[in-house]
Amino acid sequence: MQANMNMWKQSVERGKDDHSHNLMIFLEARMNVCNNILHELQEALSKLDPGMMQVYIKLVSILRTLSACNTRSKVYEDSFDRRTVADKIAVPGE
Repeated sequence: MQANMNMWKQSVERGKDDHSHNLMIFLEARMNVCNNILHELQEALSKLDPGMMQVYIKLVSILRTLSACNTRSKVYEDSFDRRTVADKIAVPGE
C-alpha cells in the first residue's frame, strides 16, 4: 500500500510545474485524507479474529448483493439462489 502512496506522491511532484498550485494542494490534502482512512481501516481489520475470516467475507458478500439490489430499478427473482441466507452461512460452533 505504501508503494502506491509513494507513486501518487511522485506523480503530484512531477505535476507541480504543469498544473495549478491550488490543484496540487488539493490533491495532496485528498491523499492525506485517504492515507489516514486507510490506516484506520487497517487498524480496525487487525482486531478481527482471523478464525472468523470466512464469516466476515460472506457477510461482506451479502452486503454487496443487497447494495446492488438497492441500485437496480427492477429486481428479478431469478437473480437469487433460492436457498436462504441462513443456509449459506456456516456459523462456527454449531
